[in-house]
Amino acid sequence: GGIYQASGGTLNLDASGPGKIKISNNYTSYSTGYGGGIYSYGTLVMNNAEVSYNKANQSGVGGGIYSYGTLTIKNSVIKFNEANGGGIYNYYRQADLYNSTLESNTAYENGGGFFGCYNSNFKDMTIKNNKAKNGGGIYVAAISNSSNLNYYLTDCFIIDNTAGVKGGGVYSGG
Repeated sequence: GGIYQASGGTLNLDASGPGKIKISNNYTSYSTGYGGGIYSYGTLVMNNAEVSYNKANQSGVGGGIYSYGTLTIKNSVIKFNEANGGGIYNYYRQADLYNSTLESNTAYENGGGFFGCYNSNFKDMTIKNNKAKNGGGIYVAAISNSSNLNYYLTDCFIIDNTAGVKGGGVYSGG
């Protein structure tokens, strides 16, 4: 993929000034490829960034971003990524997404825009034109280690997402 952050630490991608961080056109081809654009096994903080046109192979997860740590995204765009958890695959840690867009991402199975199995907050988000088998826009499901799953959508637009089976906009499995 584009950026690989091994265990621990914090990856801070912040373009608060006039520039913008762009992670684009990356591919993870390993048989269980994680994170076509970004693989983060620590804390990931993004502000004013674009993650686009990234892909993990058909068995992989997190076309745009794979996160196994605390995830905070602000003022960013995640679009045209492809994998299970097409835009973002957030596993077993808190995710906070603010004033950002998840658009036109595709998942082979679950979570076109966002796949999460731990507590998540979405505020002032636009989630549109994402596709998946389940949870076209957002797919959230508890796993055995996180039985108290809480997710919040505040002032969000969930528009024109498609699921082949369940949950065109949002699929909540626990």
